[in-house]
Amino acid sequence: MKKYFETLDSFRGICACIVALSHFNANSIIYGSSWLDRGSPYVDFFFVLSGFIIFANYQDKLVQGTKIRDFIWLRWARLYPLHFMVLLAFIAVDVVQLFINFGQTALYPPFSAPGETPWAIASMFLLIHSLGVTDTLALNGPSWSISVEFYTYILFALIIVYIKKFQALFIGMISTLSALALYFLYGELYAKLDYGFLRCVYGFGFGALTWMVYKTYAPIIERKLSHYLKSSALELIGLVLVCIYIAKFSFDGASFAAPIIFAALILLFANESGAISKFLKAKLFVFIGTLSYSIYMIHLFISGKFFELGTRVLESKFGLNITITEGDTKLYGTNLLYGSLLELFYLAVVIIGSYISYKLIEEPCRNYAKKLLAKRRNKEQVK
Repeated sequence: MKKYFETLDSFRGICACIVALSHFNANSIIYGSSWLDRGSPYVDFFFVLSGFIIFANYQDKLVQGTKIRDFIWLRWARLYPLHFMVLLAFIAVDVVQLFINFGQTALYPPFSAPGETPWAIASMFLLIHSLGVTDTLALNGPSWSISVEFYTYILFALIIVYIKKFQALFIGMISTLSALALYFLYGELYAKLDYGFLRCVYGFGFGALTWMVYKTYAPIIERKLSHYLKSSALELIGLVLVCIYIAKFSFDGASFAAPIIFAALILLFANESGAISKFLKAKLFVFIGTLSYSIYMIHLFISGKFFELGTRVLESKFGLNITITEGDTKLYGTNLLYGSLLELFYLAVVIIGSYISYKLIEEPCRNYAKKLLAKRRNKEQVK
């Protein structure tokens, strides 16, 4: 059974780009869009897809003897090195500002933005900053989801190894209980630093259940969706319905439907048999999907430290007119065309930067971790 889904990986890349755009306020054609200018629902797509992919690739391995510590090592090597380097980049820029006269230009003086306390920064390096130990997103805000996802990996690895009977029932139960607890404690799905772990367990659990359904019924699904036109129509209808949900209904209590809706979308596109799937298998989308984690992790640095700080310097030091203010929000671009072009330029810079970080940090660290694990296993076999 296949374990790599190009279409789903492309979806992840597109969603990462949407999250990146949501953190760049441009006077553009998508500004204020209820489904292209919001990042929160797409994070839950990441959680659900992560549950699906992790169970596709590791459920059998963990059952067949892969040690939980090896699984944790590989996941840590996948997440932490880039997280660590991006944190260092944020700190480095603030250190530079201590020595050159950006203090009057930057939105906040170095190390004085909300939440940038020594403990908050330390908790980010320890990867515990989304476990209720801080109350303000600081530095690389999107990394909150990496914190909760890492510990969710550990929880579900323990479930795979130690709960053999009624595993699907147990996962469904803890996912549902997490959603209920989040509803009564927070009122909507989009918790972060306080109850983000519950949010992640809920989405990840439904992703795991989606894999179990796919694994069991894949032959039936493939047979039912074997007709190209039928599959294409279903993909189009499914995607349109999801977009409508995100734009019109993914708020307040109705936001709790997001993981279930995303699970259904993943199950539909896992078959990869329709026209949209074929379109998303294009090299550009697969390439962006490969960079999705880097896009997600570095975009706020590029948005804040490159564009925002750079724009403030250009406007205050050189008198350039780059932004306008709408209410309390500063928007890039003095008109719609200018803002839209700046937004495209920003996205291009994010993708280029993500490719660099993928090649210099993400991929080498992951490969090195695999080599170290292989060496240790060989030594254990010799003994």
